[in-house]
Amino acid sequence: MVRLANGARMSVAHGAGAALGQKVEAVVRAHRVIVGPPGAGGANRFAGKVQALSYLGGTCAYFIDSDGIRFQAINTIDQTMFREGDAVSLTVSPEDCVLLDSAGRRIGA
Repeated sequence: MVRLANGARMSVAHGAGAALGQKVEAVVRAHRVIVGPPGAGGANRFAGKVQALSYLGGTCAYFIDSDGIRFQAINTIDQTMFREGDAVSLTVSPEDCVLLDSAGRRIGA
């Protein structure tokens, strides 16, 4: 479990090796961040607002603010499309979170 800069908590599956209180950077690949309607999702669910978006063929890149934390998500375009200014829910699987130490080295395996 890590605490983000805005005070939110995020579960991580691969955090073994991080010391209690150690400053780390949590990294998630954009295509692993799932965007849904407000209230949707499971573990590591964050409320956010779409700040900008860009269409990339059959996918859409969303840039989302969640209480000061900026997420980028690349999702397949299906029946649900979100627009700039929309409230959304972000979901990140604990298995998709990677922690980096202050030198940029991966923590855990």
